[in-house]
Amino acid sequence: MHAAIILLLLAADAGAGGEADEEPEAPKDTRWIAGDHATTEWGGARTFLQDAGFTVDAIYVGEVFANLSKTSARDAATDYLGHADLQLTFDTTPKLWPGGKFLVLAQANHGRSITEDYVGAYSLISNLEGPEYVQLGEFFFEQTIKGVFMFRLGKQDSNRDFGTPRYGGNFINNSFGAVPTVPMPSYYTQGLGAYFQLDPIDWLTIKAGIYEGQPQLASFGFDTAFRPGAGFVVLGGVTLKHVFDDARRFRGTTSISAWGQYGSFTEVTSDPAPRAFTSTGGLFLIHDEHFGTWTLNVRGAWTPQERQDPFLYVGLGIAKHDLPWAHDDTVGMGWQVVRYTQPLAGLPDPGNEYALEFFYKARLTKFFSVQPDFQVIINAGGDGPLAVVAGMRFKVKL
Repeated sequence: MHAAIILLLLAADAGAGGEADEEPEAPKDTRWIAGDHATTEWGGARTFLQDAGFTVDAIYVGEVFANLSKTSARDAATDYLGHADLQLTFDTTPKLWPGGKFLVLAQANHGRSITEDYVGAYSLISNLEGPEYVQLGEFFFEQTIKGVFMFRLGKQDSNRDFGTPRYGGNFINNSFGAVPTVPMPSYYTQGLGAYFQLDPIDWLTIKAGIYEGQPQLASFGFDTAFRPGAGFVVLGGVTLKHVFDDARRFRGTTSISAWGQYGSFTEVTSDPAPRAFTSTGGLFLIHDEHFGTWTLNVRGAWTPQERQDPFLYVGLGIAKHDLPWAHDDTVGMGWQVVRYTQPLAGLPDPGNEYALEFFYKARLTKFFSVQPDFQVIINAGGDGPLAVVAGMRFKVKL
C-alpha cells in the first residue's frame, strides 16, 4: 500500500515538473504592420461587428502596364488602372437563422489599361480592365440548408461558381480567370439571376444557374433582364473532388460544365447573307490539382464555330507557393491559346492568339502585396503583331 502511494506521488511530481518545463505561449504581435488590415481593427469594432454577423471588406488594387514593343515617347504605350471594392456581408447565423447571407458589393474603376489602345488582343492584359465607373456590382441573398443545398438570388458574378480556377487566381491576364469563349455574366457586367448548388456527397457538387442575357454596366438588372429580346443564359455542371492524403496536401477538383444562351444571334461567317439563330452554347472543363506547394490548372472550352467567336480556348497554369526564401509568396507561369473565326484585324481565315504570362507575387504583409508581371502576346487578336508587356500590380486590404 505504501509503495503504491509513493509511486502515485512520484508520478504526480513528474507530471507537475513536465508542466513547469513547458515554454510559455509567445505573446501575440499587436503591431500595425502584423495586422490583417491597413486600417487596423478599428479598436475592436471589426470583431464586434463580426460577432454580430457583419463583415466589411475594402480592397484597392492599382497597376501599371507597358507594351515594351512600343518604346518611343510617341507611342506612350503605358497606362495606370485603379480598382476599388467595398463589400458588406451579413451572416444571419450568429443572431437570426443558420446558413443565410446577404451581400452587397460596390465597385469603382479609374484610369485605363493598355489592351485596346496598345496591344489589340482579345485576351485582356488585366482582369480588372473596364471603363471608368462606379456601380453596385453585386447584391444577393444566399441560403445554405444543412450543408447540402444552397441557392443564391440577385445580381451576381456567375464566374464565381462556373469559371474562376481555384488555384489560378493569381494570374493577371483576364483569360486565366474568365473563360473567354463563355458569355457568362461576370465582372464588370454581373447579371441578375439565380444559382443552385447540391452537395449530396463529399466528392460531388451539382450546380446550375440562370442569368439575364445582356447585363449592362451600372444597371441593377431589373431594367435589362426582362426587356423584350434580352434573352437569358443558363449554365449547368458537375464538380468532382479528390483527395490523396489525410493532410490534404495532394488534392484537386474537376469541373465539367455546359452553357446555353437564348436570344437573337447572327451566324459568324463572311457570307453576305448570314443565318439567324435563337440560341448558342458550348462546353468547358476546368481541372485544378494541388501537389503539396505546387498547383496546376488546366482549362478548355469549345462552342460551334458558326455560333460564337472566339470558339475554342485552351489554357494551362502552374504556380509554386511557400517559397524557401518567402513562405507567403507565389511564383507562376501560364500559357493559353484562343482561336477565332474572324480575327480582330480582318484576316479572312481563322487565326490563333497565344499568350504567355509569368508573375511573382510578394506578400509583404497580410494586407499588402506587390506583383511584377510579364506577358507575351503572339498574333494579338488572331492576326496581329507580337506584343511584349510588363507591369506591376499592388493590392492593399484596407
